[in-house]
Amino acid sequence: MKINIFTQGVELNPKERSDVEGKLAKLDKFAAEEPATLDAHFIDESGQGRKNGCDQTVHLNFLAGKERIFIEETRNHHLKAFAFAYKRLKRTLEKNHRKNVDRFRRIRGSVERIFSLIRRKR
Repeated sequence: MKINIFTQGVELNPKERSDVEGKLAKLDKFAAEEPATLDAHFIDESGQGRKNGCDQTVHLNFLAGKERIFIEETRNHHLKAFAFAYKRLKRTLEKNHRKNVDRFRRIRGSVERIFSLIRRKR
C-alpha cells in the first residue's frame, strides 16, 4: 500500500510524520487489492473569515480497487483530528472486511451443503 502525506499550512515534525506513517501502515492488512493508496491531507483552516478560530482538518482518502473511502475530521489540533479520522477509517475498513468475509463464508457454506447432499444420495 502506498501512503502519501500532504500538508497545507501545518508543520509535521519528523517524529509526528513517522508516527502517522506507522499508524497508517497498520491498515495495510485491509488492502486486499493492489495497488492501494492512502492519502493523508493535513490542512490548517484557521481564521480567514470572521470567526478567526483555530481549526485544523485531516482528510484520509483510501483507494483500493472498487473500494473508495473518504474521511474528514476537523479539530483544534491536527493530531487530535488525525486520531479521530484514523479511528473512523479503521472502523469502516473492519466493517467492510467482515462483510466480505461473511459473504465468502456464506458462499462456501452453501457449496459444502450442496456437496454433502450429493454424497448422501450415493
